[in-house]
Amino acid sequence: MTLVYHRRSGVTHMVAEPVPEILAVMGDDRLDAQDIVKRLGEQFDLQDSDDALVSVIARLEELAALGLVHRVLLDA
Repeated sequence: MTLVYHRRSGVTHMVAEPVPEILAVMGDDRLDAQDIVKRLGEQFDLQDSDDALVSVIARLEELAALGLVHRVLLDA
């Protein structure tokens, strides 16, 4: 478990794998789910990138619902 403090709301969230890893590879960069999977793949042995992509998208949706990440349009 990892604790993530959301400054704007003052709420602390408990998160489990792979959320801390996703947040770590994102840093301050604007990334889409595929870029996150690519960065995770550079650090961890991801057996199935399609399953990893589905998992990352689901976690990003959960994080967005909590206000911990925001959807932005990436430049094409």
